[in-house]
Amino acid sequence: MNDLTLKKIALSSHKGVEFVPLDDIIFCQAEGSYSTFFLSGDRKIVVSKPIKHYANSLPKDLFIRCHKSFIIQIKHLTHLDKSGDITMSNGMSVRCAKVKRDKILDMFIK
Repeated sequence: MNDLTLKKIALSSHKGVEFVPLDDIIFCQAEGSYSTFFLSGDRKIVVSKPIKHYANSLPKDLFIRCHKSFIIQIKHLTHLDKSGDITMSNGMSVRCAKVKRDKILDMFIK
């Protein structure tokens, strides 16, 4: 892979393939066998691949699967609640599994 490939991801939707810069991805949510990508600029793209596919292909130093239904981009995290709720830069809230909470905190300590 070259640098251009590493900075973008190809997301196939019913409209075609969109090449999305990784920086634009705020989080991804599982919806059965589909995944919804929430992007900067209040955009979202629904793709027909399960979240597991993206958990394995997104860079581990930028993204973390914080719950079975969510992958977040660490730089878009704005608040981690003691109850396990995460607030993202777009104001939306996602769930965080208790076992992932410490791993997320460790990513900021590095």
